[in-house]
Amino acid sequence: MGNLLIVLIILRFLLVLSPQIGYIHPDEFFQTVEIAAGDILNIDVFRAWEFNWTMPLRSISFPYIIGGLPFVVLKYLQDNSFMNITSNWLLVLPRIWMTVLSLITDYSVHVMCQTFDFDSNLAMKLYASSYVTLVYMTRTFSNSLESVLLAVFFIVLLKITVVPENKRQESKPKYHQNPYLKPLSERAVFFLGIVTTVGVFNRPTYLLFILLPATLWILIFIKPLSCPLIIGHLLKMKLMGVLGVLAACIFFVCVDTQYYRPDTIKNIFSESALCTNDDLIHMLHCFKDLFFTLIIAPYNFLLYNTKNENLAKHGLHSRFLHILVNLPLLIGPLILPIFYTVISMISSAIRGKFKTDIRIVYLTIVFISPVLLLSIFVHQEPRFLIPIVPVGCVLVSGILGTKKGRKLIWGVWIVFNVLMTLFYGYLHQGGIVPSLLEANDEVAISKHPTDHYLVFYKTYMPPRFLVTSNKIKIIDFGSSSLSEFSSTIRDLRARSANSSIQIISPATVFDELKPHLSVNFKMDLICPHLSTENPPDFMKIIKTYDRINQHLSELCIHIIVLGKK
Repeated sequence: MGNLLIVLIILRFLLVLSPQIGYIHPDEFFQTVEIAAGDILNIDVFRAWEFNWTMPLRSISFPYIIGGLPFVVLKYLQDNSFMNITSNWLLVLPRIWMTVLSLITDYSVHVMCQTFDFDSNLAMKLYASSYVTLVYMTRTFSNSLESVLLAVFFIVLLKITVVPENKRQESKPKYHQNPYLKPLSERAVFFLGIVTTVGVFNRPTYLLFILLPATLWILIFIKPLSCPLIIGHLLKMKLMGVLGVLAACIFFVCVDTQYYRPDTIKNIFSESALCTNDDLIHMLHCFKDLFFTLIIAPYNFLLYNTKNENLAKHGLHSRFLHILVNLPLLIGPLILPIFYTVISMISSAIRGKFKTDIRIVYLTIVFISPVLLLSIFVHQEPRFLIPIVPVGCVLVSGILGTKKGRKLIWGVWIVFNVLMTLFYGYLHQGGIVPSLLEANDEVAISKHPTDHYLVFYKTYMPPRFLVTSNKIKIIDFGSSSLSEFSSTIRDLRARSANSSIQIISPATVFDELKPHLSVNFKMDLICPHLSTENPPDFMKIIKTYDRINQHLSELCIHIIVLGKK
């Protein structure tokens, strides 16, 4: 491991500890740590709709895997008087845990490079310096955990099946004409079945990432084998894989059912005895009804997301958005050699002169196939593609080899990732988290017993789990109308005359808010904060660049403290 790689990994942890104040997407909080904090620490949180009690779309296990372990540690330390839980620890500790898990994806890059005999040093540096690794992979997204689980799948598949170069001659007779690959052991297939199920219960899209890579790997393995050997290996893999899938499915279904419907499992055992007293048809109907009382989160997820009217609530996009926008947004200049390789492969195949390195072909399919499959769905976000970024770095290291262009791409890559790390790590919606941390600290040292209302307007949803004081009440208006905002503020001031009321909104919307505020108010700024939904007027900034200080203040969030009535 080179010195630069060590520095980049240390940098990953330092950026987490800094901490990063940028806010990428509400799902970072509301699909994971917000749920775990509410359950474990008894904090008053906002429960996302995916975790409803009637038809939950998400398994409860994964908020606990991502946020539960850090929060259990914090709770233990507080209960035993080692420390007090603070908002900063609630933010940072789950991210430290995710950063530790992200190292598995680094190792998968190394394993892939070893397997395909590519420049491991280049690929690992590309991946470790990627803003996806520095920002996304250190955040509490289910997509980040999906990346880790995909890395585990590839590590197991490649480490166990690939025959080391120095042992290929002696392995040739044993494995019948295939000196490069050996069969997966029964334990490995069973484990991969478990990993696949874990991935699907975390995010059902996990299957789209492993479908073609695993299928192609099996086809490469069985190609030189005789028919009886093929049948034997496939039957063994199918049997052990199914057992692994069943074991994991039973575990997750039982955990989710016990969480969402606590008495269901006990009732199933008692009522199943009654089903056997009926005739065959009634017995089958009875068992079917009992089965559907279980919580099967991936099934509910698929039922919901296969309906366009449901996806429309979250935004409908062009099916080309992943290819044309999201993928370049994630890997920047690396898209150029990959697209060039894909076009060259297609062109040479059409001309009947296909001479591309089979290793490049395989990795290109591994990289491109999930993008194409995910493009079937009309709701598309960049984070859906982050599991393929490690593969992309390996693929580019194989494409470039020792070519002269790698220095140019490396230079552009560094500039691209520095800018994107600053944007997503610190600038984008960057005032929301600090405003919560600051309010929590102020209330903690305040001697006044009054309530403190934090009113958010035209910001992302404020994560409630960062508020540890029950004196703080959060009101989130999102993008509601000004009339609704004004009416609520008037009612709030009338009902809570002695309470503190703070309005938190982007500086760019202050002019439209000002007529609806009381005459008596104080204002503070938290910087930086950029709302892409309410951005500054960049054309105006360019035309009046001499007033740069005034324009920079628009990259902040306002904390407007209303005076007592």
